[in-house]
Amino acid sequence: MKVGLAGFGFAIRHAQVIAANPFVTEFAIAELSTDRREQAAREHPQARIFDDAVEMLQGMEPDCVIVASSSNSHATITRAALEAGIHVFSEKPLALSWAEARELKSLADQAGLIFQAGYILRYEARHQLLHDHVNSGRLGRVVLIRSKRNCSRTWFETWGKHSHPVLESMVHDLDLATWLTKQRCVRVSAWGQKFLGGPPPEAVVAVLEFDGGALAVLETSWLIPDGAPANIVGPLGREDEGAGVLDAHFEVHGTSAVETLSLYDPSLMLMTDERTYVPESTLFPASALGVGGALRDELFDFLAHVRGDLHTGVASIDDAVHVQAVVEAIGRAAESGTPAAVED
Repeated sequence: MKVGLAGFGFAIRHAQVIAANPFVTEFAIAELSTDRREQAAREHPQARIFDDAVEMLQGMEPDCVIVASSSNSHATITRAALEAGIHVFSEKPLALSWAEARELKSLADQAGLIFQAGYILRYEARHQLLHDHVNSGRLGRVVLIRSKRNCSRTWFETWGKHSHPVLESMVHDLDLATWLTKQRCVRVSAWGQKFLGGPPPEAVVAVLEFDGGALAVLETSWLIPDGAPANIVGPLGREDEGAGVLDAHFEVHGTSAVETLSLYDPSLMLMTDERTYVPESTLFPASALGVGGALRDELFDFLAHVRGDLHTGVASIDDAVHVQAVVEAIGRAAESGTPAAVED
């Protein structure tokens, strides 16, 4: 199987997972940055290296492409791949607008191609257990979902200003709420605050109303200071590369039971004179054994689907497109100060 990877900044771990898949016979990486291309060539000498993702698609003709480049490039690369008959895994967001995400799904449907959205929490073990408990009726009828997903201020200052926090962080909780309730959001109230000088707000609170009667109260902020223990860190010996904090908590309140989940449990801590680190051990843990966790399960599941083998069916492109409609409704509600209907 021939696999292309678009992006090698955020996607360094994606590359390691692809390279470890025993069914991958050819591998290519496209990256705009010269420094990162050189790093990709050093770390993956077996891979073909391109400076343009569309040129990679044309030059390699892969069976599938994994799009993990900057958010504003996802739709362009996905469209080029689908028009060339190539299956696509795209990290969120699928596009910067709901209309374009819907159009890309239509292209994939018409061509009979796999189009999968990268919502990694669906593949994380505790979120899977939570889904099983809700799905089995253990919690009764879902009445309320509450979540917080708060990130480092330094992340906002470096790249968060270029994209809306709802589209970058809260979107995971929108997907979880959609997956767990099996309902569609119909109306949103939202508020945002701007203090750091960027176009998007640094903090957003949203209240969602679903067509089955469930409610969700979601919050995200990009204000956690540098002094907090870093739980997103670089590789061993280079922990400060991209280091930051993700403070995430999720609750499901049902008529029979309540279940809560905190994403990062500080059971493993590295304390130095400079900083305290909580090495990532759930989503994409990297060790001498390679990259594992939810990212490995997610990408291996996609590659199995492309091969025509058994796959989980956990991912839902219909849910992913709906989530983008909710994202836009949150933006309208926050700007207007009045509730907004979800146009889906």
